[in-house]
Amino acid sequence: MLVPWGAESALCGELDIIDERALRVCANAPGLTVEAIPEDWGNAVAEARRDLIQALASLDDESAGLWIEAMPVSAAVLRAAVRRQTIAGRFVPVIGGSAYRHIGAQSLVDAIVAFLPAPAEVPRVQAIEAPLAALAFKIVRHPQAGRLVYVRVYKGVLEKGTPLLNPRLGKTERSGRLLRVFADRRD
Repeated sequence: MLVPWGAESALCGELDIIDERALRVCANAPGLTVEAIPEDWGNAVAEARRDLIQALASLDDESAGLWIEAMPVSAAVLRAAVRRQTIAGRFVPVIGGSAYRHIGAQSLVDAIVAFLPAPAEVPRVQAIEAPLAALAFKIVRHPQAGRLVYVRVYKGVLEKGTPLLNPRLGKTERSGRLLRVFADRRD
């Protein structure tokens, strides 16, 4: 998808292997400038594009047909194949960058829009009606209290003795003593 253009302090942008162009980030101006791929990076971009086409050909029929016949694969065909395979869950596009220098942020947003499904395209999940919805997000061993499980309650009321489903084990467990934790004490 995108190859870093440089490394560490010499990182100056990204090389788009689908559209075969360079995206330079200007240090003193917002946005990107689109340039031709530098000659010294031409082989790396061509090899990365070849690898992308080969990976998609093993997953996507349209790309496979063009690849087998040794025909050129256009950017539009590549984008469509990446989107189809990403939505199907068989391909994961990776976008790198630098948060410190804001390199790759715009490319990441563009990739989200281009390759991930819109909310209207995702099937709705059936709501599960349950009296309690909670998430155990942390387990610690306390010297006096023993094992403490931190729980976030989203719906309902958690009381002592409430049966709870442990989805990892597939078993029902009962809640024991409940404590409300504060910064300096437990109630």
